Amino acid sequence: MDEVLAASLHGGITDHLDYLERLLALGDDHTRASILASELLKLTATVRDLIEQHRPDSQGRCPCRPWWRRGRTPSCRVWATAHRHLIADEPAAPPTGAARHATPADQTTGAPSAGC
Repeated sequence: MDEVLAASLHGGITDHLDYLERLLALGDDHTRASILASELLKLTATVRDLIEQHRPDSQGRCPCRPWWRRGRTPSCRVWATAHRHLIADEPAAPPTGAARHATPADQTTGAPSAGC
């Protein structure tokens, strides 16, 4: 049941992101402005919620990583990804459609990973 729920959540989110990308790529100025007005606050809240869930503990480690995986590296991929896309000077990769949101190769069951 968890696999079905995870697959459903993943599919729903990626479908919504793909839909927004298509509207932004193919829509006119009015469509893009409407998307910006309606979706930007939701996307901002989503990112804030994700990074809050991964806020480092007093030792600088992500609380979402299992204790046995924490090891010496305290970094969290959620924070690194947020920084790369929001702060760093790297240009964002151009959208390439649904394949851009494909499940990582190490995640064959559809179950969500720890995200770290």
